[in-house]
Amino acid sequence: MVHISLSPNLEKDDLLTALSRLFFVWEWKGSKYLNKLKKMFADYFANDSIYFFNSGRSALFVFLKSLHLKIGDEVIMQSFTCNAVVNPILWAGGKPMYTDIDETFNLDIQSLEKNITQNTKAIIVQNTFGIPARIDKILEIAKKHSILVIEDCAHALGATYKKQKVGTFGDVAFFSFGRDKVISSVYGGALMINNDLLKKNFENEYKNIQRPSVFWTLQQLLHPLITYVALGMYNFGGKYVLFGAQKIHLLSKAVSKIENFGKKPQYLPCFLPDSLAALALNQFKKLDNLNLHRRNLARIYEKNFKDRDDVLYIEHYDEGTIWLRYPIMHSDADKIKKEAELRGMILGDWYREVIAPDGTNMETMNYQLGKNKTAEYVASKVLNLPTNIRTSQMEAQEVASLVKAYNWKQQFKK
Repeated sequence: MVHISLSPNLEKDDLLTALSRLFFVWEWKGSKYLNKLKKMFADYFANDSIYFFNSGRSALFVFLKSLHLKIGDEVIMQSFTCNAVVNPILWAGGKPMYTDIDETFNLDIQSLEKNITQNTKAIIVQNTFGIPARIDKILEIAKKHSILVIEDCAHALGATYKKQKVGTFGDVAFFSFGRDKVISSVYGGALMINNDLLKKNFENEYKNIQRPSVFWTLQQLLHPLITYVALGMYNFGGKYVLFGAQKIHLLSKAVSKIENFGKKPQYLPCFLPDSLAALALNQFKKLDNLNLHRRNLARIYEKNFKDRDDVLYIEHYDEGTIWLRYPIMHSDADKIKKEAELRGMILGDWYREVIAPDGTNMETMNYQLGKNKTAEYVASKVLNLPTNIRTSQMEAQEVASLVKAYNWKQQFKK
């Protein structure tokens, strides 16, 4: 079947890696695979200041905590995002300030300038769907005001902007290895420091975090195994297997319910367990192939939609975009998503809320509805098409054909 979440990167070798880690419990507290992963990251980015966590939001939180934010200190980020980016700001004692977005689904430059105040301490630059933000323009503004730049590379591992790797522009960058990210260890993340002046305070915070519990680690290792089986029988009871496994806490959720209200789960922040580092390492070795496949499917979608005047065209398209998902706009996005599911195609809804997921308390997140009209409009119309390795070119064409069968009239307008 075609699906956009539920561990979409999962292949048989990943399954075997997870299975092998289950049988080597005594190695869970080691660092064999963590060291290998760190070396690969360090070689890839030519930077050995890499620190691994059990999630991207753990990485962001610990870094923000190292800044010792005071009451009233502001961190600018875009709307059209996930509460996994907002919450670390709140947990660290900061105040999130939201910009609108531009036609690339990323931070709007003019809106950024309007949101800067004397209390602004940092700017988080999201690269939504693996589409690089206009980081060069953002850096100019940040330098002018002496503001730190944090690159959010949760969607963009392997992406480049003007032929430079995303994650190497700002003062720091954080990555996610969540179940539906560029590479996956089910839960996992990393922080990379490009500005050496920030290392001392950060390392003082980093050394105080703990390992996650054995049960939590077991939950993550079971995820690839249960998901692989359930997806194979999705229309024959597999969806109920997934639901039941989550209900009895055999599987974890990507974002816990309490995070919708700004609360921090007990398992955040923690180090990345070695067993999960093994999963991330296995996929990192395949990074170029995974991203090449994503680009190839994106070309299929673009070819199908380029002559339609109702399809969002990203003028800022950069050849370094990796297309974690392929975003389109449609006034009947919900209907298309439901029709697709009936045909065995699970499409995506990042982000159908201006701050996802559904149920996030906007007041807690310090977001006022009506503030960023473009982001709110996009959230009401967006639909994501799969680009993952388990979606074939033929299946991508089937998805495109389904979408084209609808009579599109809605255009993207600011």
